[in-house]
Amino acid sequence: MQSIVNFLGAGGLAPHGYSLMWGSGLLWLNMLSDALIVLSYYSIPLAFLYFVRQRRDFPSPWLYNLLGLIVVACGTTHLLSVITGWVPSYWLNAVVKAITAVFSVAAALLMFRVIPRALKLPSPAQQDTEVKLAESEHRYRILVENSPFCIHEIDLEGRLQSMNRAGLNMLGLDNENKVCGLPYLGAVSEQDNGRIKALLQDAFNGTSSHFEFAAAGDVPLYFKSCFIPIKNADGKVVELMGLTEDITERKKAELELRIA
Repeated sequence: MQSIVNFLGAGGLAPHGYSLMWGSGLLWLNMLSDALIVLSYYSIPLAFLYFVRQRRDFPSPWLYNLLGLIVVACGTTHLLSVITGWVPSYWLNAVVKAITAVFSVAAALLMFRVIPRALKLPSPAQQDTEVKLAESEHRYRILVENSPFCIHEIDLEGRLQSMNRAGLNMLGLDNENKVCGLPYLGAVSEQDNGRIKALLQDAFNGTSSHFEFAAAGDVPLYFKSCFIPIKNADGKVVELMGLTEDITERKKAELELRIA
């Protein structure tokens, strides 16, 4: 029993109540302030716990646990300040402060590691923008895939990058991978190749164009198409967009009228 009393600091020491004069306003102001701080500090970790459980996707939840321990430890030091007003528990108070100091130093060191990572995380505004961009891209993809015209992209080397379902149907294909990487001019007949090649080069330089051409191959096919330069923020052409329509039936009708 005596060892416990010595540990609490009662060996020749008096509680704060003696030095602050029992019943004085100064004593009660300290006691009430510390008591309110204790209640507040003990409620904060509960808020942390609720937040972490509700947002399981939040990064570094262990950091909130550590901060919760620090807040509890700080609240306990104020609780001991209240107790010390009547019981001289100075050693216990010092031990709790030492534990609090260890937690605080650990958290301070970890914060320097966590903050640079946290700054790389997208802000709510950035996340909202990314969601809107994703929705916009989804709507664009739906429009492209359901268009009755062939919509395709051409890179700066003149090769096809993508093609929608209507375009694949025009070519009698069922897989976009069969056209991606193929040269655009490879689909143009020999007699039109030189003319379309010049228009393609103009498009790389930023000039749009509309044209008709005969397709390469033994089967006579005719298309009406265009080159639309796509530019970046600096005004530099980064790719071409094409919109193609099958006009074979129209060309056949024109030829029959000429013969007639």
